[in-house]
Amino acid sequence: MNTKKYATVDPQSYAKFLDHLKQDIQESQLRAALSITREVVELYWRIGKMLSEKSASESWGSKTIEKITKDLSSSFPGISCFSHRNLKFMRQFADGYPEGIRETAVSLIPWGHNIILMQKLQHQEQRLWYA
Repeated sequence: MNTKKYATVDPQSYAKFLDHLKQDIQESQLRAALSITREVVELYWRIGKMLSEKSASESWGSKTIEKITKDLSSSFPGISCFSHRNLKFMRQFADGYPEGIRETAVSLIPWGHNIILMQKLQHQEQRLWYA
């Protein structure tokens, strides 16, 4: 039978160990959040790229984007990111970065920040600098 008491635990060693665990948990949470942000922003760029290409090759207009909005909303209920306005932002985003965003800071910042950069800055170099 193990009769060790909790009093034998060194308080300083325990505190240091607990701090290490907390730091590891917080760093993992941050990495997970960055990973999600990157995936979402890259998805939005790909959607924008596909919309831009289809619009150019098949002369799609605003009504087609509205239909896509309705179809995506019914396929993914409760997810509001596929609004008509947001799809237009996605297309503008892809047009603003025609070579892609994979290896840029733009893929690491939240979507809302990218929208603000697109609205405030006309040149890709400026947006990349601020990102």
